[in-house]
Amino acid sequence: MHPKVDSVRDQAVDLMTNHGDHCREVIEPKLSELNQRFAALSQRIKSGKPSTPLKELEQFDFDIQKLLEPLEAEIQQGVNLKEEDFSKDMSEDDESTVKELLRRGDTLQKKITDERKREEIKIKQQLLQTRHNALKDLRSQRRKKALEISHQWYQYKRQADDLMTWLDDIEKKLANLPDPKDEQKLKMNK
Repeated sequence: MHPKVDSVRDQAVDLMTNHGDHCREVIEPKLSELNQRFAALSQRIKSGKPSTPLKELEQFDFDIQKLLEPLEAEIQQGVNLKEEDFSKDMSEDDESTVKELLRRGDTLQKKITDERKREEIKIKQQLLQTRHNALKDLRSQRRKKALEISHQWYQYKRQADDLMTWLDDIEKKLANLPDPKDEQKLKMNK
């Protein structure tokens, strides 16, 4: 490719010198762009690593941040139980997503030649792995805690449901009662 690029460069220089300033204004930026792109392409070929599109790196950053936010929120909850802890299976919903992001990070690290960006990806991967492990530990503790008090919880839940049913019945009965003003009018008319 070098001889072909050199030939194009020679033709560009010939055009710029023999055809005036207008030709120079048109060709000079194109020649500069050719030189930059060819140098970058040559470097990639020499290093044997394909260029990683910026969008791929940005998407990776976005996906990690999107996953870290709910993990952080659940970690902030700590071992405090919520109603969902009794009603849902605390399975590892995000396990496959975390593994996929870690795999994508490894792939990106192999593609990127910039050492600083590779280090940033590695740090983000470690943060994600650390947070995910911490969350798994917290979930395990909450699962144990929920199992220990599940009998009392279900009894409380059943009583709370009974109370809610009772309150609903009272509200319905109150709604069916005549308006007190109407009763006073009825008494006055008698």
